[in-house]
Amino acid sequence: MIHVMNFKGEIIDYISRDDNALVKAVHHRNINDRTETFDFTILSERTINMQERNRIIIQDKKRAV
Repeated sequence: MIHVMNFKGEIIDYISRDDNALVKAVHHRNINDRTETFDFTILSERTINMQERNRIIIQDKKRAV
């Protein structure tokens, strides 16, 4: 699931596999370079909140014990 937040910290949208808007999502984390990238493809009708340069939050692959 991808949460979209505005600059006030409010969640203004979320995109999940259940609503079929998420086409592809790949998360890469490189510990050595200390870099992290998230490449995703969504349906064009769900991009309205992406045009504002809002922030996204994704679920971490690792679960807390």
